[in-house]
Amino acid sequence: MGRFKYLLVLALLALCAWQIGLDPVRIWQGLPHMGALLARMANPQWDYAAQVLETLAETLSMAVAGALLGTLIGLPLAIIAARNISPHPVLCRLTRWLLAGVRTIPHVVWAALLVTVFSIGRGAGVLALSITAANIVAKLLSEYIENLEGRQLDALKGVGASWGAMVVYGVLPRIAGRVWSLLFFALEVNVRAATVLGLVGAGGIGQLLWRDLNFLRYDRLATLILILFLTVAAIDGLSWLARKLQNLELPGLVFRGYKNFRAWQWLKLALGAVVVALALGWSISLLGISWDRFVLGLKQGSSMLGRMLTPDWSYKHRMLQGLAESMYIALFATIAGSLLAVPAAFFGAYNLWRHKAWPVANKLAVNFIRTFPPVILAIMFFRGVGPGPLAGALALTIYTTGVLGKLYAEIVEAVDSRGLEAIESTGATPIQVWVYGLLPRVLPDFLAASLYRLESNVRNATIMGIVGAGGIGTWLMLNLSARYWERVGLLLLGMIVTILLVDAISGFMRRRLS
Repeated sequence: MGRFKYLLVLALLALCAWQIGLDPVRIWQGLPHMGALLARMANPQWDYAAQVLETLAETLSMAVAGALLGTLIGLPLAIIAARNISPHPVLCRLTRWLLAGVRTIPHVVWAALLVTVFSIGRGAGVLALSITAANIVAKLLSEYIENLEGRQLDALKGVGASWGAMVVYGVLPRIAGRVWSLLFFALEVNVRAATVLGLVGAGGIGQLLWRDLNFLRYDRLATLILILFLTVAAIDGLSWLARKLQNLELPGLVFRGYKNFRAWQWLKLALGAVVVALALGWSISLLGISWDRFVLGLKQGSSMLGRMLTPDWSYKHRMLQGLAESMYIALFATIAGSLLAVPAAFFGAYNLWRHKAWPVANKLAVNFIRTFPPVILAIMFFRGVGPGPLAGALALTIYTTGVLGKLYAEIVEAVDSRGLEAIESTGATPIQVWVYGLLPRVLPDFLAASLYRLESNVRNATIMGIVGAGGIGTWLMLNLSARYWERVGLLLLGMIVTILLVDAISGFMRRRLS
């Protein structure tokens, strides 16, 4: 039965490869073009780089503002969505449904819709990034709150504490560190996302990226990609450092009495409130949307939403065609990326190697790959194999290999090495130790990580059409540009139903694995 499952997965991979038009000859012939693009990255035009620094600063400010606003919005949503602290079960359920529905729509699509409502510019980009960050924080933080040890909450209930008192004294002090960590995680996600929002007119360096792509200025495009890589890598490093500093133990303060201790607590609370207020004010000012424009945008948005809620069902054949293409891209990338990530994980796990040169080199390569957003990788493959789903599938495969290679290596490193040493003592070769001793123990966790990645890949595959890399994004952007809101509503409905269905199937399979 086990072999049949593996054969079924390989057959599915072959079907997806056929549907996306996988052609080794076409890829081989395109390698020189992709190689030329990479070669230009080694010789960037620094005079052009100086021109984009201002736009890069706008991109980073958008990412920071979106992370701040998203965290502030996501915190109350997380408390409402957490089953053990939510004020009412119905409100909890509605909030979780809302988050699930919002999560199905990619950030680029949110940006395209908001550009239509509030006009071109960074304001729409900040709002789109805020929605993305709020959803991340609300989902992960609600799960963290549900896993909190409940005796303190039960004690507060026992003394008749109100719901607000339970949140203030029983929840907020225990999740402060987690909120800080999620803020920087949202910032990492937003930096990658902000680099491509300009493709739909939502500000940032993506506008230059789109311009250079349209004018076939691959020399400048290579410079931009290099700058984006360095920027994202730097933000990842700063985020890691911030999370490390969070756990840094400082010398304890000695207070002369309870009054001094309470005064210190109120001082910290006041300073925190001032910092939050300043950050919120700066983030709102970055939107650049006047009150009159905001009111006008709401009117336009309500009209647009009304048309979207009356979908044009005559367009369903294009919707089904685009969804099928996106699913083929996502499935191919997930299966192929998972297979490629297995050797990357074994070579990248520190506990499998006496000499650390292999793991260090492997981790550097994996981190290099996962730094590039999938849309940027699609642009690079677009240069080699031309437009169509093949470019999107190859880009998403490379990105999936980088992400899963890192996750797989962490799974392998968590395995107790004593059992492997026992097998090795019987005279087994390293390959036999890996195949018969290690792989059966880590395979369920590998499959669970791949299923999580499939959910994300389905979302990513839906936006590959922005740069001509296939999928339903092609038809979505075409109709967004033409303001065919009835068709946009139908395409979004198809995306939402498909992604929720994939999430449900993936969750069921993960529960079976566990």
